[in-house]
Amino acid sequence: MEALMRSLGIVSPNFGGSTVFGHMLGGYEGLSHVGEIHKVYSGRESTCRECGDSCPSFTPENVAKIRKLESPIYNKCADILGHDVLVTGDKNPYFYDKTTGIPDSLVVLLKNPMAHTYSFYTRALKQSFHSYSDEFKWLKFKESALTYYTTLVDRVAWASEIKAQRGVPVHVISFEEFIDLDDAGKTKLAESWLGGRKYDSSRLKSQSHYIAGNHKISNGGNAKGIRFFKGAFKRDDRYTSEFSEEKFGDLKRDLNEFLELKKYLERLDILTGVKWLGV
Repeated sequence: MEALMRSLGIVSPNFGGSTVFGHMLGGYEGLSHVGEIHKVYSGRESTCRECGDSCPSFTPENVAKIRKLESPIYNKCADILGHDVLVTGDKNPYFYDKTTGIPDSLVVLLKNPMAHTYSFYTRALKQSFHSYSDEFKWLKFKESALTYYTTLVDRVAWASEIKAQRGVPVHVISFEEFIDLDDAGKTKLAESWLGGRKYDSSRLKSQSHYIAGNHKISNGGNAKGIRFFKGAFKRDDRYTSEFSEEKFGDLKRDLNEFLELKKYLERLDILTGVKWLGV
């Protein structure tokens, strides 16, 4: 990372792991995760959506200052909030382009479309997902996986354009491959990527802050559950037992037809391999 970096933006589809990954970054010295800071611009709230008047970061005074900023807002927000490096999970290129501006550096978070789809449907539909026929479940699963994959292509293509046009550093991390690294591997990778910054899990409670999104792990409230270390966070392979290998083989062939994703990835700094994509 460049020494002058003041802001780091996460790029990923919705439900792609940005919340938990952002919190992990909030455990490194000098980095503070604020969630989706574009949410400050929406609604009528004059204080933090999560903490209200008691928020030490998004006070009414700070929220008012942030709303008056012109794009790009991130480095100015870091100054207002008193942060060394501000980490935001705005995710969608639309907000970076049209609302908040481009941070000093970007990380694209890739998640296996099949793991994402199974996790999303079992949470969104709850018990009704398991009551459907196998044929209908597979139809919805395949449709969603392909949609998620095309969204990944869109996000990575956008990031490659930003790198080419503006010289913004863009790093790519595979959610599953990062999780599979042992503690030493995770630490070595993150420290090299973050310019030697050290990991301190106590920062997850004392420094982490989150606005909007997954409230269950917001504001460092469940620090043990969001650590990537010591096996506390595992990849989601439940989808492998839901459908036949033949069906997954057909779907993988469909996914591999999207050669655009591999093409755009080759232009970026891939920090971990993407095994499910064959990269």
